[in-house]
Amino acid sequence: TSRADIVTMVSDEGIEAYQFSKDANVKVLNNGFDRDDYAFGASPLDDRLNLCYAGSFYKDKSSLLRVFQAVKNLIDQGKVDKDKVKIHYLGRQPQYCYDWAIKTELEEQFEDHGVVSKEESLRFCMQCDVNLVTTWNYKDSQGIISGKAYELFAMGKPIIAEITRDK
Repeated sequence: TSRADIVTMVSDEGIEAYQFSKDANVKVLNNGFDRDDYAFGASPLDDRLNLCYAGSFYKDKSSLLRVFQAVKNLIDQGKVDKDKVKIHYLGRQPQYCYDWAIKTELEEQFEDHGVVSKEESLRFCMQCDVNLVTTWNYKDSQGIISGKAYELFAMGKPIIAEITRDK
């Protein structure tokens, strides 16, 4: 970082989470997304409750297991019809979601869409009822905010975030 012209972070807390050289030029860019970029209309996918996660996972850090568990609890309690909920994934790492779906017996409620373009991903997320984001907050790694969170803020859609912590 001492040789970089500038290092950018998305939060002040993120600066504290990393060891920068004393000469590093570190700046915080709190939000780089413009709402106008997400102003395209999008009709709902269907009459189900559609939850969507688009992006990558960080092994042993990011997780959606508790989101899957919450959906399963709602189904088990009769508050949500299992045929009226779908959890969608767009990205390169569907195995994480498959594993969570198996652990929570939600295989039928999970759908993998694979890798899609950025534009397709944004349009799909706009069609879903709730978008998902995941991050972590560990003693030695705090203030990690995914750029995806800011995209979702710009969309103005409901968001559920799962934040893992030290065990």
